[in-house]
Amino acid sequence: MLDAGCGSGEVARRVVEAVAGVARLVMIDIDAATLDEARDQFIGVAARIALEFHTADVRRLPFADRSFDTVLLCDVLHHSGDPSRAVAECVRVLKPEGLLLFSEMVCDGLFAAESVGRDLHHFKSAIDRLNGVPHDNTLPRSAIEETLAAAPLETVWWQLERFAPADPADAAGRERIDARREFVDSYLQHAERLPHYAALRREAAFLNYRLERAGFAEAPELRLLARKCGARLS
Repeated sequence: MLDAGCGSGEVARRVVEAVAGVARLVMIDIDAATLDEARDQFIGVAARIALEFHTADVRRLPFADRSFDTVLLCDVLHHSGDPSRAVAECVRVLKPEGLLLFSEMVCDGLFAAESVGRDLHHFKSAIDRLNGVPHDNTLPRSAIEETLAAAPLETVWWQLERFAPADPADAAGRERIDARREFVDSYLQHAERLPHYAALRREAAFLNYRLERAGFAEAPELRLLARKCGARLS
């Protein structure tokens, strides 16, 4: 199994815990520091699974064609800089009949609380880009589907997963909203020395206002299980 753009490694760890028979797991990320986080997720697992960690770009995977039975591509497209190339590379390294486990946030067709969740993510991505970190805004559902449809994949299963909103009037919702407000304020600190800081500070204040008025929900995820073959998505 290859985790292409593993981030913290949490998704791969959950898959390994849920699916028996994973003998070798290769994890790549463009950020070496992030790979260190992924290593921490797998402390104690190395005895039963062969683990590899590589600093690499998902658009240029350092593996031969048909190398993996399964590839994970989870919330990576909007970090990749070239979604079509990222998907094509993941399909290239899949064996015939291999499986792509895919998930990606969508930025359109949202309820009010989901729009707040999306814009929180875009606030973070804007600061990341200003600091030289590859992180574009999330994509419309149609763009994601078109990218997948261009690849030699056959859909096995898919869903658009939506998440429960946090209501400011509810005690549990209040706790989640306060945590998001703390996130906005703390992430703003990464922009203190940037020329766009004043505009970002105004955006942060407006996000906190919207959190209080509309609450928030994480943006929906388009999830897909697809098999590599000659057919296109229908």
